[in-house]
Formats: sequence, structure tokens, C-alpha cells
Amino acid sequence: MRKSILSVVLIISLAAFCFVSCGDGSSSKLKIKTEEITRSEDFLEIDMKIPLLGGFPGAEELNKLIDERVSASIKEVEDAAAELERMNRRGFRASLNANYQYFYNDDIASLWIYMDNYTGGAHGMYWLDSYTFNVATGEIYSFKDLFIEDSHGFDQIVAKIMKEVEDDDIYFDTAKETIASYQGNFNFLINGDELVVYFPLYDIAPYVAGIRSFTFELEHLLDYLKPEFIEAMQGQEAVDILVL
Repeated sequence: MRKSILSVVLIISLAAFCFVSCGDGSSSKLKIKTEEITRSEDFLEIDMKIPLLGGFPGAEELNKLIDERVSASIKEVEDAAAELERMNRRGFRASLNANYQYFYNDDIASLWIYMDNYTGGAHGMYWLDSYTFNVATGEIYSFKDLFIEDSHGFDQIVAKIMKEVEDDDIYFDTAKETIASYQGNFNFLINGDELVVYFPLYDIAPYVAGIRSFTFELEHLLDYLKPEFIEAMQGQEAVDILVL
């Protein structure tokens, strides 16, 4: 289970990341305020730092999406805490932690929120929620939106992911079928000059394998990505994403 010590490291990482990525080349449209949600009770512990977005069209829609995810996560640990209390399991706490990082340059922003929880059992869970969007237009991008039409960039990435899965026995036998079932609606984020595709815990590999991710450097995507993404990513530095 990943708990408070990792959250502290994430806070430090976030501060350094913002210093690197929020300066030269970025407009001033994106504004992010950190909302803190903390609770400490006999059977419940919550420590969350959630981004509250503003300054651009579409911010309200994104905040609503984030709030829905946060609210559902809080309810899950509240229900678990109530069950622990009902069973009088003193010394156990349902817990929820969260923090975030983001990339922002030339109107393109990619935000990812890390959460981990413990609701009972042998170990906790952890996951990413990510959102990539344009602060000039408010558009929220799907994975396929990144690519020039008929460039075959999407197909090239899928082929590389499938090949890596074939070559590593850590993956479930059904991993390729699971990947195909996404039909291109992959979880992804932009991290500096890298495009990262990731799959949740247990999705294509056992828990011990963690969140499986596949990283593609910009230099290998120049023939495929739309110009606005190339311009935003060019010359930028990726940072460590601690859960990948």
C-alpha cells in the first residue's frame, strides 16, 4: 500500500515540475489552485490535494469531471470506514491520498491526478486520472485526436504496444485482447517531450507489475502528431511520474 510518505514526495516533485514546465513558452491562460481535502477519524484518513482549474474555456467542465472522480473515491473509503467501524476493527483505517502533476506549453496542457486508497484486504490500490486539453479552445482531447488523419501514427503505436506485450511474459494471456477492446480510447498523458499510454492495475498484468505504461518520445512521433502537439512538446523535459 502506498501511503503518506509517497504523497510527501509527490508534493516536492510537483513543486519542481511546475517550476520547469510553467514558464517559457506558456501563455497565462491556465490557472491552477490546489484544493486540500483532509480528514482524520478513528477509521478514516483522507489527505488529498486536488487541482481546481480556471482561466480558460472548458475549465468548469474539467472541474466537474475531476469532482465526480474525487467524490466517488471519497465515498468508497467512507463506506469502507463505516464497515471497519461496524466490525470494530480497531487499528485499521480506510485511507485516501491524492496529488497531481501537469505539463503546460503553447496552449496544450496535460494534467494527471494520482490517487491511492486502502479499503481493507491485503493491500491498497493506486491509479491515475489524466486529462489533456487546449486552454485556448477548451477542447478535451481523446488519444486519437493527437494524430494527423491518415498518418497511421495511431496504428504504429498500437503495433509497438502489442509487440512489447508479446515479448514480456509479465502480461496476462488476455492482454492483447484487452488492449484491442479499448478501440483507441487509451488512457494517456503528455509529459514534456514524451507521450505516455498507460493501463490501470490488473488491466493487462498482475498487481505486482503495477500500472503498465508505454512511453513514446517526440522524435519518433514527428510524422504522426498534429503540429500543435509537436510545437508544445518540442524542447520540453519530461519529469518522473512516481507511479509509473
